Amino acid sequence: MRLVIVYQMGDGYTYSCRNTVPVEYESAEAFAVEFEKAAKDSYKTGANYGNFMFAGHKWSSQNHAYYDNGKDVYDEPTVLTVDEWFDRNSV
Repeated sequence: MRLVIVYQMGDGYTYSCRNTVPVEYESAEAFAVEFEKAAKDSYKTGANYGNFMFAGHKWSSQNHAYYDNGKDVYDEPTVLTVDEWFDRNSV
């Protein structure tokens, strides 16, 4: 299934940008569940500076999983089908 993944990236203070990444995965639900696990695992181990490969793309776990005020936080990306992405972004 062709999906479009949308997420925010920034340093928390001076800048922020929205990233849009096309991927192919078995389903949107499977992507969401398996991506969360991969991001959290990568962040906890700290391997490769928090960078991990998933669905053919290199991701930074720091954009999705982090520690804030004494608790673990997960910022899930928006997972859309191509049709959903076009519906949201068509003029």
